[in-house]
Amino acid sequence: MLSRFGRHRFRDHPLQPDEARLYREYVAWIAHRNMVDFDDLIVKAESLLRHPGGICRCDRRRAGYLIVDEFPWTSTRQ
Repeated sequence: MLSRFGRHRFRDHPLQPDEARLYREYVAWIAHRNMVDFDDLIVKAESLLRHPGGICRCDRRRAGYLIVDEFPWTSTRQ
């Protein structure tokens, strides 16, 4: 189910009504507990790097690339 949620978030993959309800409940449950899931880690890291005047300015001067150690975990293949 979490992989379907990920496809929904990143690729706008449609969810069935029951899946959409579960997704909303999952997002609310995570937010209420001040937690993040793996997809959130990727989205939040990107946001930090793109935010003007923040970490992106410093990192872009030092390096042209960002290596993500856990990138293979984003693959949908098992």
